[in-house]
Amino acid sequence: MIRKLIPLSTILLIFITSCNTPPDFVVDISHIEDIKINIKRYDKALFGINPDSLRTELNSLKKDFDFFIGDEIDTFDIINLYNYLTDPTVKKTFEDASAVYHDLGFLEKELSEAFRYMKYYFPNKKTPEVYTYISGFDFEHPIKYVDSVLIIALDMYLGKSYYFYPMLGIPDYKSYRMRKESIVVDCVNEIGVSMLPISHTQMSFLDKMIYEGKILYFKDIILPLTSDSLKIGYTKEQLDWCIKNEAHIWGFFLEQDFLYSNDRKLISRFMDDGPYTQSFDTTSPARTGAYIGWQIVRAYMRNTDSSIEELLKMNDSQQILKKSKYKPKK
Repeated sequence: MIRKLIPLSTILLIFITSCNTPPDFVVDISHIEDIKINIKRYDKALFGINPDSLRTELNSLKKDFDFFIGDEIDTFDIINLYNYLTDPTVKKTFEDASAVYHDLGFLEKELSEAFRYMKYYFPNKKTPEVYTYISGFDFEHPIKYVDSVLIIALDMYLGKSYYFYPMLGIPDYKSYRMRKESIVVDCVNEIGVSMLPISHTQMSFLDKMIYEGKILYFKDIILPLTSDSLKIGYTKEQLDWCIKNEAHIWGFFLEQDFLYSNDRKLISRFMDDGPYTQSFDTTSPARTGAYIGWQIVRAYMRNTDSSIEELLKMNDSQQILKKSKYKPKK
């Protein structure tokens, strides 16, 4: 893809916002029309109705929230929804979320900018509709992306110190990311996942590294002014650890002959979330395999003329590694 020259104003903004933003990801989107995002507050609409008149009041919400309500409302749905709306914990969480997110103008602005970058790279991709709701602490899936609809669980972004999180047994390494700054990153993550084909054969260690690296690279190009630590969900110290130890991590993978292993437990150890990576010290972050996959994909895109669409479609992890010429500095 041929990139237009970047205006001086954009360069200055980049410098002010993030002095370490990799230049590979900075493109001129001034020719892309502004995208107006109006977030639909299903949370406020739902908690604004009378639980004792659910069937009647839900019908009045169908026009704006048919994605949630559907065409038919059966008795089972009414009972479950009544229990949900009258549950003291859920009600309290809604009140807390409403206090934190009384105005979503900041989120609409950030999503609008991200979707402009999406249009730059994927001009035919439909801009999602965006809804917010109270999930009842669905911490495994705080963002859902279905049929070009983004659904954001506001109760999963109330800050790492939110008192209900430890009561629910949510570990610190997860609650650290449950904050305002993570919402758009998580939205882009889910869209990226939806655009990546899933192999029907068992993934090798290398396959999984490259898969995770592609998702992180997708966040690079859609959120070029976002810090690397936020994109991968690390603290600054954890990211610094990976940067400092990148050659050591890669050397360890090679020495242990991990790349072509299909051992699911082994893959999980270096790709899954957690407090740290078990094979390294406790100051290391989890997902060190994903971090290395990210650097391999970045190197591949620097050293080839592949487009982002070609990258997402390419399933040959060995070729990506080979053509990347990846060699971390010691």
